[in-house]
Amino acid sequence: MTVKDLKKLVEYWVEMSSGDMQVARSLLKSRHYSYCLFFCHLAIEKTLKALVVARIRDHAPWTHNLSFLAGKADLTLDDKADVEFLSEMTRWNLEARYPADLEAMKKLINVDVAKGLFSKTEKFIVWLKRQLPKNY
Repeated sequence: MTVKDLKKLVEYWVEMSSGDMQVARSLLKSRHYSYCLFFCHLAIEKTLKALVVARIRDHAPWTHNLSFLAGKADLTLDDKADVEFLSEMTRWNLEARYPADLEAMKKLINVDVAKGLFSKTEKFIVWLKRQLPKNY
């Protein structure tokens, strides 16, 4: 992959992530909480894929598992809370698509949970973007 192609691919993932956060914000405002978290997951996933591409200088793997992508990006997560956050957000990706128990899922999520996870997502993405190598 040429440097130019690599740069375009990293920028593609970052731009897609930004768009997903805009959608998540809109879904939060319209009280569609499970879908908001689904798009938060997508935004984290795409930012991680940008980081993976920049680090391995090749396409990111086809996966939605955030912890796996963090490992491929060779990230050093600050603490256990970050690891748990990635696991939780991966769960929301699956729950929004394939709810094992729709009523139980609805009980797990409310405006406070959604706002909290949305806010954590925004902060985590800012941190991820700071991890992008300057020259990829």
